Amino acid sequence: MAYYYPEGYFGPICDAPWSDEEIADRSRRAIPIPVTDIIDEWPDPHGDLFPPWGPFDVPGGPGHTLIGRNCKVRPDGTLYDCKNTYNDGEDDDDGDGPDLTDFGLTDQFFVPIFDAQTCKPFDPDINIKPFTFINADGTTTVKYKREKSSPVTFPVESQWWSEEGNEFGVWVNPAVCTLPGENQSVTYMIDIPATATYGFTFATDLNGSIYLNDSATALITAVGGIYKAGSQTTPYTATANLTAGTLKLTVGMNNDWGTDNTWYVNPAGIGWRVYDGSDNTIATSLQCTAAGNTGQAGTSDWVRSGPPPNPEVPWSTFLDDYAIYSPPLPAGDVVDPRIKIKQQAITYITISSEIAASIKVEGDNQANFKWELPNGNIVYNGPVDYGNNTVGQSDQIINLGLLPVGDHKLTFDITNDVRGQPYEWSKNPGGWYIKICQGGVCAGDNTIDWVRSGPHPAWPQFMDDYAVYPSNTLPLTGTNHTANYQATCPSVGTYTLECRADNYAAFTWDGASVGSIGQNVAPFNASFTNSTTFNITGVTVGDHTLGVTVLNGTGNNDWTTNPGGVAFILRDASNNVIMTSLDLNQAGNGNLTWHTRLASGYEFYVP
Repeated sequence: MAYYYPEGYFGPICDAPWSDEEIADRSRRAIPIPVTDIIDEWPDPHGDLFPPWGPFDVPGGPGHTLIGRNCKVRPDGTLYDCKNTYNDGEDDDDGDGPDLTDFGLTDQFFVPIFDAQTCKPFDPDINIKPFTFINADGTTTVKYKREKSSPVTFPVESQWWSEEGNEFGVWVNPAVCTLPGENQSVTYMIDIPATATYGFTFATDLNGSIYLNDSATALITAVGGIYKAGSQTTPYTATANLTAGTLKLTVGMNNDWGTDNTWYVNPAGIGWRVYDGSDNTIATSLQCTAAGNTGQAGTSDWVRSGPPPNPEVPWSTFLDDYAIYSPPLPAGDVVDPRIKIKQQAITYITISSEIAASIKVEGDNQANFKWELPNGNIVYNGPVDYGNNTVGQSDQIINLGLLPVGDHKLTFDITNDVRGQPYEWSKNPGGWYIKICQGGVCAGDNTIDWVRSGPHPAWPQFMDDYAVYPSNTLPLTGTNHTANYQATCPSVGTYTLECRADNYAAFTWDGASVGSIGQNVAPFNASFTNSTTFNITGVTVGDHTLGVTVLNGTGNNDWTTNPGGVAFILRDASNNVIMTSLDLNQAGNGNLTWHTRLASGYEFYVP
C-alpha cells in the first residue's frame, strides 16, 4: 500500500521521499485492451438483404442506405466502437441507425430577446467582489466598483456623427446592439460646484429628452443634433438655475429604425373587398375607418393609408383604393411608431339573404385575414398573399362560398416589417451626449481669420507683441474689419480691457458698446502709442462675446509705411489674463463643468 500511488502520494502531511519519475514508475498502470483488427462487419455475414433499420430516403435527395459497418475487435472476438457508413456519405457513430432531422423552412427556432441588459457587460452594484490595490508604499487599499450612471453607459462613435458627437457620445452598450424602437432610461447624479446659471447642450441619435431632478417636464427634447451632415446637425441648448450640490439628471432615449424605415419609404396597410358573383360590392375595408364607419358595420378607428407618399414605392391600384392602417399615420420622414407591432381590427358584415361571395385582399407587409360565419365556423383563416414579398403584386381571391344570413365576423391584422439593416451599428447607431457649462450655454470652437501683424518698425512693444489684422502685407485701408472673440470668464466682477490700435478700434461686450480708440475719419489719428483701459462691469461666470472692429486709415497702400492692427489684453478682477488679441483659435468648452463621457463606465471607491 505504501508504494501504491494511483494519483500521487497520500495527503499533504509530509513531502514525498520519491521523485515524480519514481512515483510514476511505481504506479500501477491500466492494462490496455489490445485491438487485433478493424473489420468490415457489413454486409452482414448472416446474409440479410437489409439491416434491421432498412434503407432510408431523405426527402428531396438521394436514398440514405446503409452500405457498410466498421468495428473494432476484442481478443475474445466481440465487436465494439462500430461505425455505420451510408451511400450519401453521412456517418452514424452510435450504430443504431441514421440520425435524420427534418430541417427546413418550417423549423421553429428560439429567438432571444435583446435589450439593454443583454447587450452590455452589465455589472450591478451588488455582490461585486472587492479589489485590493497595492499602494506605492507597499500598503493595500480595498476598493469596490460601481457604475457612474444607472444603468452604466459606454463611449461610442459613428461615422455619421459630428466631431463633438464622437468626442462626447455614449450609449447603453459598447456599440453591440442598436436596440431600435426600445426606450432607454439612464440616470446621472452630478456634482454641481456652485449655485449659478448653467447651460445644457444635448444631441441625440435619434429621439431623446432630459429631465432635471424629479421634474415631469423635459428641459430639452431633441431629435438629432448629433450628425455631421444633413438637417439635424445643430445641438439643442437650454439654461437652468442650479443650486450647489447633487443634481439628478435623467435621459430618456429611443433609437429609431433607420432611414430605410421612414413612412415615406416603408408605408403599411391592408385592403379588402367583398363582392358577389356579379362583382357587386358587399363591403370593403374602408368601412373600418372612422370616416367610413356606419355603426353596425365599422368597429375600428383605422384610417385610409393609401396611396403611399413616395411615388418610387408604388402600391397596386387596389391597395391605393382600399389600404387602411391604425392611426395616427406618421409624417413622411418619421418612422412608423408601430413598426413590427401587429395591428388588429374586427368588423362585422350583415348578410340579409343567402349569397355566394368572394373577397380580394392585399397587404403590406405581413397580413392575416379570418372570416367567421354566424355559427362560429371558420371559412378562411390564413396569411395574405402579397406576391412573394413584392408589395402590391398580389391578386389573391378567396372564394367564401355560399354565405348564410346573419352577422359575419371579419378579423384582420397587419404588421409593418423593417427594411434595411436597423440592427447593424454602422447603419443605425444610437447614442446621445450632454454637456453642462457654468454661466451659460457651452460655446463651440471659434476661429478668427486674422493673422499676427506685428512687429513693425513704427510700433511700440505692445503692438509688436499683440497686434492682429486680416493681413500682414496689405494695408486694406478704409474698411471696417470685425471679429468676435469668445471670452470664458471663470469668476464674477469687473474686468479690464487694455487696448491699442492703428488707426481705429471699437469694442463691444455681449453686443453692448465698451468704447473706441483712435479715429475712423480723417485725419485718422492712430492710438497705438499709449494704452487705453476700459472697465467691463457686472461680468458673470461663463462664456461672453468680445466684439472687435479695426480700421486702417485711407490714402496709403504701402504696408511698410501704413500697417494696420489692433492689440488688447483682457484681465479679470484679480488681474489674471483671460484672453489676448492673439487668441485667434479658441477651443470651446472653457466653462465646461460636466459631460457624458465623464460618467461612462465604472469607478472604484473606498466605502
